[in-house]
Formats: sequence, structure tokens, C-alpha cells
Amino acid sequence: MIDTSSDILNLVLAVSIAAFTAFLCWLLFVITSTIKRTLKILDEISALVESIKNKVERAEKLFTAVEEKLKSVSSFLPLLLTGINKIIDFVKTKNEQKRTRKNSKSNA
Repeated sequence: MIDTSSDILNLVLAVSIAAFTAFLCWLLFVITSTIKRTLKILDEISALVESIKNKVERAEKLFTAVEEKLKSVSSFLPLLLTGINKIIDFVKTKNEQKRTRKNSKSNA
């Protein structure tokens, strides 16, 4: 079967080519599985970013609504404070009138 050195050379070349082919197949498998895992991770990251984006948009809408409410309340705040001051002044004058009546009755 193996008579000459060229037969040994051909056998070694055949084994080397078979080993090289097996190595290339394994390398393609590893590269393919790595790309598959990378794409899966990228999909998860994309979903996470989308979720965060939605939450930020909801928070922005909430802050905008709160800002609008505060602006509308702040426009009525001076009127409210003026009304409260008038009520306090009214109550003070009524209390002073009651004291002066009590004092005038107790002096008489």
C-alpha cells in the first residue's frame, strides 16, 4: 500500500486537508454561535432601551402635567393669599369688637 515516499506525502496531505477542513468547520460553528448570541443580546438591549425610553416619556409627560398644574395654581395664589389676609383681618376686627364690648359691659 505505501510503497514510495510520494505515497506517504499524499497520505499526510490528505490527513492534513481533512484536519484543516474539520478545523474550518469548527471555526464556522463557533463564529455562527457567537454571532447568534450577540444578536440575541442586542435584541435584549434594544428591548431594554425601548422600555427605558417609554418610561422616560411617561415621566416627561407627568412632569409636564405637574408643571401645568403648578402654573395654573400659581396664577390663583396671589388672589388666594389676598382673600386669606382679608379673612384674617375680618376675624381680628370681630374679636376686637367682642373684647371692647365685654370690656365696656364689665366697666359699666
